[in-house]
Amino acid sequence: MGTDEYAFLAHLLETGVLAVGNEIDPAQADAYWSGEIGLPMPIDADVTAYLTRADTEALIAAALWVVRNHFLSGSHPSLHMRLVHGLYAQGRLHRSELLGLLALLSYRQLDQEYKAISLLAMEALDEGRLEEGLDLVEPMLRARIP
Repeated sequence: MGTDEYAFLAHLLETGVLAVGNEIDPAQADAYWSGEIGLPMPIDADVTAYLTRADTEALIAAALWVVRNHFLSGSHPSLHMRLVHGLYAQGRLHRSELLGLLALLSYRQLDQEYKAISLLAMEALDEGRLEEGLDLVEPMLRARIP
């Protein structure tokens, strides 16, 4: 996948799932429908369902696939963290998934809070202190508004 695909998917997830943006850019939507922008098969049908029927559940299913596969964690780490946070706050991610999804290798574009959460998650995983790590990370997530 190229930059256009990542940017389209990031913008779609931001505007549709996190509700922190404007409408989808018509040029990006046209590029998607024309086939210029291609997405992995597991999320393509969900994205199409969202764009054609405004099916929020389909977009959430795509967001879950994206975060569980770290699809955007390298290219859009801040969005990845917001998605994990938002999906967890909605009860769509199990507590046991948190540390693995929050431990990022790329810290660019992360604010100090998310960077601290990510570092704590990584340390807890590396040292095998899963419960202790979750006990530290969860209140930090709850303190942020998703």
